[in-house]
Amino acid sequence: MAREVVARDRQSLRQKLNLALPARHRAQRRLHRREPAEELGDRLELLDVGCPRNWGGPRPSPRLAVKRKGCDEVSMILSDSDITRRLNNGDLVIHPLVDPELQIQPASVDLRLSSEFIVYRAAQVAFLDPRRSETLESNTERIDVVDDEPFILHPGQFALGSTLERVEIPADLVARVDGRSSLGRLAVVVHATAGFIDPGFAGQITLELSNIGPIPVRLYPGMRVAQIVLHQMTSPAERPYGRERGSRYQGQTGPVTSRIDLDP
Repeated sequence: MAREVVARDRQSLRQKLNLALPARHRAQRRLHRREPAEELGDRLELLDVGCPRNWGGPRPSPRLAVKRKGCDEVSMILSDSDITRRLNNGDLVIHPLVDPELQIQPASVDLRLSSEFIVYRAAQVAFLDPRRSETLESNTERIDVVDDEPFILHPGQFALGSTLERVEIPADLVARVDGRSSLGRLAVVVHATAGFIDPGFAGQITLELSNIGPIPVRLYPGMRVAQIVLHQMTSPAERPYGRERGSRYQGQTGPVTSRIDLDP
């Protein structure tokens, strides 16, 4: 009898504490229970707590991300099946995709290295000035690797490379490019900062290659060096990347040096 009284008191206390919480916090508690996505969607409608992407607390897993009345879909990463479908539809372009079975990963696409590189002649330049274009291009050297020869990236060296593939990103997707972990374990950084690919971008992707290790590394044209991850946006961009908005790298081919001197 005493145990039943204690159990009732605990249940009553839990109910009072739960009612004292804001509605969205109560919904977050329910999200972490193992419930079917359909039931969860119904509960969210009844609670009317707003879009999950606007919550301040833990986000629901992609499996439980459901569309609600008056709420846009939660931004998610495209899976291999979604990537294949968009490629087949033609609005997403990654070309040439020589070996889809190998290059299309569970949630990304592997990109290969082209044979063109740009290196800075450090011994001949005192500085690089973002406001003076002559310091950005005149002190570079373009290298074309032929046949099966490697490009050797020395310790501390920085070089611009390029993906072999040309990509076209539709207005409702945004992409990120990261180096493969297998290269990272050789102390090779594929992207120094610019891994973000805007919706609407079309062209080959310039890679910012660095060797942060103590040993030279050979890089071969055609090897898979990076992976592109595609994110579904909540709505298409109204003014996507492109010539209409003066995007300076649209349609680029091969590695392209900085055009920061064109900044207004």
